[in-house]
Amino acid sequence: MRGPAPAPHPRPATRTPRARRLKICTVQPGLLFPHAVQAIEFKRRRNNRRTGKTTIKNIYAVTSFTPDQAIAS
Repeated sequence: MRGPAPAPHPRPATRTPRARRLKICTVQPGLLFPHAVQAIEFKRRRNNRRTGKTTIKNIYAVTSFTPDQAIAS
């Protein structure tokens, strides 16, 4: 008698690498965000293997951390 089947992996491994780009810049006072010190743009490009269509997602963020305070995690 066999035991229960293993649970499927929550996210199957992809065969094609995903391209990601990150831009970070220090901002000048006067933005609409009064405490903004750095602005970040995160761009992700993904290719659908079935359709061949490329999807690009842009994510933007603003932080009050200075470059010395910010750490990569």
